[in-house]
Amino acid sequence: MPRSMRGVSYMKIVIELRRLGERIHEQITSGRSSPEYINPLVAQVHQMNAGITPLSDQFSRTLGEANCALRSQLLMVIIAAAIILIPASVFLSRRMPRRSEVFESAS
Repeated sequence: MPRSMRGVSYMKIVIELRRLGERIHEQITSGRSSPEYINPLVAQVHQMNAGITPLSDQFSRTLGEANCALRSQLLMVIIAAAIILIPASVFLSRRMPRRSEVFESAS
């Protein structure tokens, strides 16, 4: 986990969830697991997950909105580039035969 993310509120929840998951995994793989110990940990994971779900939904919505806005802006940039480049290419392509004719007549 990057150190810069540790101060973010929902990242604290994610870090705690990871620690709980590691404790549950350690208990189960060690063979010392008991429902009395594991069940409260699992309940705590579910409680924390319920707090993260709205945050992840909001994050997904924000990404979707940003994607839509960025797509619109990029489309405008592409259209502007086409509006500039198409006339410029027509101008240059019409100018090239004239220059070659002048060059050939000078020789």
